[in-house]
Amino acid sequence: MLAVASMIVSLGVAVSAFASPDDPHKQKAAVDAQVKSLTGDLHETNSKLTDAYRALQETQSKIPAAEAALTQAQAEEATAITEEQKARTALEVAQAKEDRARDELARTTATIEASRKEVARFAAQVYQEQGGAGELAIAMEATTPQEFADRLALVSTIMDVKHGQIGRLNTARADQVAQEALLEALRVEKEEAQEAAQAALDRATAARARAADAKAALDSLAAQQRTQADTLEQEKVATQTELAAAEQQQKDLEAVIAEIARQAKLKAEREAKEKREREAKAKAEREAKAKAEREAKAKSEAAARASRKSPGAKSGSGTSSGSSPGSTSGSSSGSNSSTGFLTKPCPSCWVSSEFGNRFHPILNHWRLHAGRDYAGNTGAPIVAAADGVVTSAAWRGGGGNTIIVDHGVHRGVSLVTVYKHLSGYAVRGGSVSRGQVIGYLGSTGLSTGPHLHFETYEDGVPKDPRRWL
Repeated sequence: MLAVASMIVSLGVAVSAFASPDDPHKQKAAVDAQVKSLTGDLHETNSKLTDAYRALQETQSKIPAAEAALTQAQAEEATAITEEQKARTALEVAQAKEDRARDELARTTATIEASRKEVARFAAQVYQEQGGAGELAIAMEATTPQEFADRLALVSTIMDVKHGQIGRLNTARADQVAQEALLEALRVEKEEAQEAAQAALDRATAARARAADAKAALDSLAAQQRTQADTLEQEKVATQTELAAAEQQQKDLEAVIAEIARQAKLKAEREAKEKREREAKAKAEREAKAKAEREAKAKSEAAARASRKSPGAKSGSGTSSGSSPGSTSGSSSGSNSSTGFLTKPCPSCWVSSEFGNRFHPILNHWRLHAGRDYAGNTGAPIVAAADGVVTSAAWRGGGGNTIIVDHGVHRGVSLVTVYKHLSGYAVRGGSVSRGQVIGYLGSTGLSTGPHLHFETYEDGVPKDPRRWL
């Protein structure tokens, strides 16, 4: 039997996820559940690698059942062969009994034939010698008492011989009848043994065929597994290369977004400086105006006092109006809460994978999943998560068709959103508003199925989108 389990271990595939080898159906269900659970983890990988891995897992899930079938078939074959051997031995015994009975019958028949001939010869001899006279007549032909006695003894001896010969003949005939009956019984026994032997042979042949089929099926699965393992290894190498390129592209993208963040920060600083300058200028103007108003008021009050001291000066009162010195008005805006600034980028989709480190089940290493995945139907509309400016809409290697939207500075950081794997674009640049369609769901780039990979960057560093959604 093939050492399939050791082969699996040599491939580096954990068999502990499988159920007990005694229950192949549970094994299959466990593999199906495991493969299904990989969907989110394998979104950002090579679809060929995923297919090769799933094919290998599927084949491995069938091997325990094939091994069990082979073991059962081999056990049935061994049992059938044992039965065939017993039946063949019984047939040989029956044949030997029949041969022995046939030989004994032949000897009995020969004995009967010899006895018949002897009796016939004896009778013929007596008839010829005595002319057909009976035993008493032979004795009466004696001329002396001694001769009569001799003749009578002779006649008695002859009769004893005759009767003994006839008795043996009758016994032999009885033996012949019994032997013929025994031979017939043994013939029936042999026929039954032949039928049993043939039936056992048929069962053994069928069991041997089933075992051969089971062995062939297991060998086929093993060969298929080896081929799939080779394919998987090849796809691993190809995927490692693609992932390395994708990681470099991600770094390039982060550099682009970091530059966007830097420019946004510079712009925000310029705007803050300009705002401070405007506010300082406005404040200076207000202060100058207030000073002029105070000086004018002081002059007016001095003139009024001088006029009251002069003859004929009229008394009167004056009023003045103005804003209180230094009084200002303005407005301020509060900061956003920790959630709710961004809206869902794919209204019709569902979350299939979250942001965070995860262990790649095929390549056996940890890597950062730098965004949030939304699964849905190809062509589903993708919308801007907030007002902003499209700074890029282009192909970006592993990310496929990608859109970058700059939302400016919020909560003290430069916020940028990225939309990957799009099937197409609705915009190529310019300002966009919250909820505006900017592209369509797809599976371009390094992707195993239609989904949106949505990323948020704070000052050029990828962060969990849930901080803003």
